[in-house]
Amino acid sequence: MGRKILFVTTDQQRYDSLGCNGELYDLRNDPLQWENLWDDPARRSLRSDLVADLYDHLPQPRRPPLPVEAPA
Repeated sequence: MGRKILFVTTDQQRYDSLGCNGELYDLRNDPLQWENLWDDPARRSLRSDLVADLYDHLPQPRRPPLPVEAPA
């Protein structure tokens, strides 16, 4: 199964969820997204808000799940 990448973009920030790691960019000051601010202690609250926003807006899982059919 492939890797899931989820992201939230606002006018000023972009948060990418890469599993256990993340990326956070200040789009106003870094539009090319060169400086990852994920570990910046000053942005911890913003990071938490964006992560919560992402998970609050994920769609519900499909019930029942689709069957997985592997090629023979």
